[in-house]
Amino acid sequence: MMQYRGEERTTEIPLTQDMMTQLGIEAWLRDMKMGEVVSEVIIGVIKGDLFHPVLESDQVVTRAARELDPA
Repeated sequence: MMQYRGEERTTEIPLTQDMMTQLGIEAWLRDMKMGEVVSEVIIGVIKGDLFHPVLESDQVVTRAARELDPA
């Protein structure tokens, strides 16, 4: 759910159980909350112009996370 200028919008993000597990591990490794990691992945998708690949593949979560922290 996002809020902008007093309006709320909700968008469903299709995540598999494997994706949720990976995001949980990423959060734990980075000492972050799950919501923070999800926000960073969304930012990575936006910056990397990965919208169409996100809709086509569950591997984009991994790619977006790598782009945020290539080390």
